[in-house]
Amino acid sequence: LGPNGSGKTTLIRYLQKISVSEEEPEKNAAGGKAEFQKLSFAPRVRLGILAQNLRMLDPEKTVLENALTDSVQLPAVVKNMLAGLLFGPDDWNKRAAVLSGGERMRLGFAMLLLSDANVLLLDEPTNYLDLPSIQALEKQLNAYEGAVLFVSHDSRFVQNTAQELLII
Repeated sequence: LGPNGSGKTTLIRYLQKISVSEEEPEKNAAGGKAEFQKLSFAPRVRLGILAQNLRMLDPEKTVLENALTDSVQLPAVVKNMLAGLLFGPDDWNKRAAVLSGGERMRLGFAMLLLSDANVLLLDEPTNYLDLPSIQALEKQLNAYEGAVLFVSHDSRFVQNTAQELLII
């Protein structure tokens, strides 16, 4: 948490870059260069990153096909995750190309939660989501067994999901 321009998103982006061995942080929102100590991840850390452009979705595949793409779970677990993120059986055969922005975000979260990631980095995860979708996401994140680091301006979401706060 912190005011605009304090470096929250810069920190998330820097951590994302470490995961692909890029080490130079971007300028922060105020235009200054962010200063960080050299960081690295433990060998067993597998980052899961939900890109805002949702490039991990294949628009020609169905909801279920997309969810199964990188899943390490059985199909029954995938279907339960989709249901938990408000995708009923009638939605499973919809092509991703016809989904709304909020539906695409929920599908991206499903893919992330079903993958082998054990640390999730999320920048404003509630963007584009309505209240029922946010509540479904909160439930899934609270059940997630890995670590989650997120930036959010949604105080209710923070209150309902965060166990620790880092104030910047």
